[in-house]
Amino acid sequence: MKLVASAMLAPGTALLAGLLGCVLAAIFFALIPSRRAARREGTATDHAHFWQMLLRKGSQAIAVLDGAGTCLFLCGRAEQYLDACRAEIGPALANLTGDGVSFDLKIALNATEHLRVTGRPVGRRAVLYFTPQTQDSAAEIQLRREVATRSALIRKLPVAVAAFTTDRRLWAFSSAYAELWGLAEAELERQPFEDEILDRLREAGRLPEQADFAMWKRRQLRQTIGTRETWHLPSGRSLRVTQHMSAEGKLVQYDDVSRQLALETENSLHKQVQKATLDTLDEGVAIFGADGRLVLGNSCFATQWQLPENVMLRHPHYSEIAAGSSASLGTDGIWDAVAQGVIAAEAASIPAPRVLQRADGRSFLVTLSRLPNGTTMANFLDFDDLERFEAMLAEDRALTWPSNRKPA
Repeated sequence: MKLVASAMLAPGTALLAGLLGCVLAAIFFALIPSRRAARREGTATDHAHFWQMLLRKGSQAIAVLDGAGTCLFLCGRAEQYLDACRAEIGPALANLTGDGVSFDLKIALNATEHLRVTGRPVGRRAVLYFTPQTQDSAAEIQLRREVATRSALIRKLPVAVAAFTTDRRLWAFSSAYAELWGLAEAELERQPFEDEILDRLREAGRLPEQADFAMWKRRQLRQTIGTRETWHLPSGRSLRVTQHMSAEGKLVQYDDVSRQLALETENSLHKQVQKATLDTLDEGVAIFGADGRLVLGNSCFATQWQLPENVMLRHPHYSEIAAGSSASLGTDGIWDAVAQGVIAAEAASIPAPRVLQRADGRSFLVTLSRLPNGTTMANFLDFDDLERFEAMLAEDRALTWPSNRKPA
């Protein structure tokens, strides 16, 4: 037998019968605890068998199962239908009895007869409604065509995507999805459940390692809103997994971000090496992006402009640094020169190196240059530090000079 439609199709004419069966089943289970009292009072209509007989007299085929999947009683042709389609509804039935997940499936019994199976939780029980359908309505045929069209469009998408119904059955997927996970398209066309796919991928060693796989799988299945997370696979690849949720089901998209993450890691290491190199310099060095925000600054620059580490990590705009300097030290023209260099359209328009005095009286040689990647580097040489450094060198030379002189 072949599954010919997904849970997207509405129960249709079975709705009223299903509701009636659900109400009667609920009444039946509610009255089970009172069976002994009914026997003592001799009221036949309160006995559980009365409700079983009442359900059996209806035209709706109904099966009631407990949490272990064992049949409590069957009405109408439910036993025949259950035997005929148990293999097809097995995963959905397990989700119903285990987690209380409802489902609506349509099974092809033969070339002309179809069977709609609806599963609903009632208390701790599971109730199955079987509705034979010998001919599809025009609306169902049209809907099936639309589903087939959308499925064909999704199949051709260049990205790996999978679409699941509300009962977590796969109804559409792209060829890139099958290729990503090494799954045969013929197997996916059988519309397996999402948990089946996750179990197969885990057995094949293709999913991220988990300390508690069962809990991780439940979290994946019970997503209620759109989520995004990164999976690091045993193969070394990294996937950004985005789940788009809606009332009709969910669409899961898998983007390979291995190269992007590798470049980000390489760029981060490169910046660390750059900063370590710049930290060895005795002058302040800052690199600003085309948007004016600080890309990198060495420790001398942070000390010169009294910028704590948390501010440096926020990559402040040069105007923010200028405002802080003006508030703490006073207004000067140093950051106006930096702004001219950052916003200059061409390297030739960048101001030449010049000595500028800060509001606190310290003098800086400010040198601006445009780097090949479009960023602007600003060097701040503090003349006071330079003078102190030269004085120390002179003092060292004076101390060592007598030992270098030859005796007369």
